[in-house]
Amino acid sequence: LDGIVLSPAVAGRPVRIRAGGRIDAAGSTEDPRFEADIRASLGAVAVAGLSVSSSDIRLVASGTRSSADISLLDARLAGLAFEAAEEKTIAFDKAALIAKGTIDLARESGILTSLEARLPDLAPLRFSGRFGSGRGASSELRLDAQGLDVPALRAKAAPFLPAGFGDWDIGGALDLSLSVRRPTASPGDWHFSG
Repeated sequence: LDGIVLSPAVAGRPVRIRAGGRIDAAGSTEDPRFEADIRASLGAVAVAGLSVSSSDIRLVASGTRSSADISLLDARLAGLAFEAAEEKTIAFDKAALIAKGTIDLARESGILTSLEARLPDLAPLRFSGRFGSGRGASSELRLDAQGLDVPALRAKAAPFLPAGFGDWDIGGALDLSLSVRRPTASPGDWHFSG
């Protein structure tokens, strides 16, 4: 693929996508196998309070009709912002997401082997887990971060802190480990630990 240009609508707005790369197919029509290495550049996107001014993405994956193995998803984002509440936004000039995992289309489940989020002034946030959709499917997500700079966290969270904390001078570093789990027996009940 070379110089592909698309403008699909996302949340009712067109998004300009330029893409290129390689897709290899082998096997029979009943049991095809695919390998792909795709690079794409996206224009501005805004969905459900989350917005990105531009992004460059690389996807390296292989799969069949029933499963996919994502060996690399590398996304470089510019102008990342999340409006968590009215006039309360968390924003970053840039961000990088690097992930790998597997998807089982037949069972509607997947494994997030790793997802590393790199944000300016913060230590990397590392996620892993598994997910399932449908009634009775279990899911789990784990977040680990070491050496999070407390003043940098406070600066990003400033719009959400009570006014009385504005004069506090807080320093140090924080190690964080958090797990969220939805057991099979209670699909609507999430359990937190950390």
